[in-house]
Amino acid sequence: MVDKKSDKVEKKVETFFQTRWSATKDQVYGLFLDFNKPLSADDEKDVFTVVCDEVVDGYDVTNQTLRKCFCKILMRNLRKVTSKDSEYAYNEQTWTVDAMGQLVACDLLNLWLLLYVLKSRINKENIKYVFTAITSLNEAFSFMESEDCIYKSTFSVNETEEGASFKDIYTWFRNRGIIEKMGEIHSGNACRSGSRSDDQDSGLPETNVEDIRSKVQDIADKVLKKIEELQEIVNEIEPEEAPPTPGSEPSGTAEESEGEEEEGEHEDVSTSDEKEETVKEKPQEEEEEPEQKPRSDAPEQDPGPIPAPAPVPAQLRQRINQPNLTSYLPLAPAVLGISIMSYLLWKCIGFRILGTLECFVRQENVTEDLIKYVVHPYRNKLWIIWTNLVHLNIP
Repeated sequence: MVDKKSDKVEKKVETFFQTRWSATKDQVYGLFLDFNKPLSADDEKDVFTVVCDEVVDGYDVTNQTLRKCFCKILMRNLRKVTSKDSEYAYNEQTWTVDAMGQLVACDLLNLWLLLYVLKSRINKENIKYVFTAITSLNEAFSFMESEDCIYKSTFSVNETEEGASFKDIYTWFRNRGIIEKMGEIHSGNACRSGSRSDDQDSGLPETNVEDIRSKVQDIADKVLKKIEELQEIVNEIEPEEAPPTPGSEPSGTAEESEGEEEEGEHEDVSTSDEKEETVKEKPQEEEEEPEQKPRSDAPEQDPGPIPAPAPVPAQLRQRINQPNLTSYLPLAPAVLGISIMSYLLWKCIGFRILGTLECFVRQENVTEDLIKYVVHPYRNKLWIIWTNLVHLNIP
């Protein structure tokens, strides 16, 4: 049943790609793999990604809250779809983005952005900042004929005409692992391989920021509205992993600390340096404190009460070895009981022995005085009986 569903989705999405963009599923899949690939060192040096390194003052995001990896990957992908010489390869085939046409490439990048924002947890402030950076770059370098390339947010699907729904498209990318690979961007792992040189300039180009802010505000609102419309569809596919309503910042996510990781590394380094300096300074302080000898002309001070001498270790050991008699008190009832039982057993068994010997002595015609003396319960019974038996030569 599952295979039949997958085959049905596969055919519907393939028809959609052909109808919408005149592209095969391998072309689309290969481009999305390229969109998700980790950032390289060359990408880090590009002016498009540099604007994500440090936040310009006056925005609603900081260096700690900006999703820098998301910002850099989006800028890198924007550079790819707007450059005529950019290429990508998949399954031993190579395609040029320009051959697809810029509108098709921009539409695909817009779909990638929509899928990423739906799956990840990006708040409104981050979206606005990234869009502001794009607009500032475009005004400074004029690399796009139309800014709608990236954030027009008009991506929609007409299932009747194009043969597939947005749910089918999301499911297809999810089954191919594209949605899962976006998690590397979400966690920041996709941006840890590259390194930006220290002398590389960063920050947004100088433009009319106020005009850009009002323009970007409207664009961001359109994007968030579109995301809210598609959110329920994603929740049906991934109810447990679906992100919260856009515009709200969740707590405790992996990407929430993405912006803090870079600063945290610097803090860890500085903290470790401070610890090493503290360790080095401590012995110096101990060495630098000589004994202060009292001056001869200084008045003598009352030494105060003499403290009691500390106990010698040998005395402590003696105290430990001294028995604590109170610890034996719980055994007193047991000892008393054993003593009473021993007395009762002796009284019972002893008199049985004496009675047996008494009968034996009577059989040997011992005098009655001797018998009375023998059976007397309190005077050397066994010894007297044994003595008389010896005199009678009884074996």
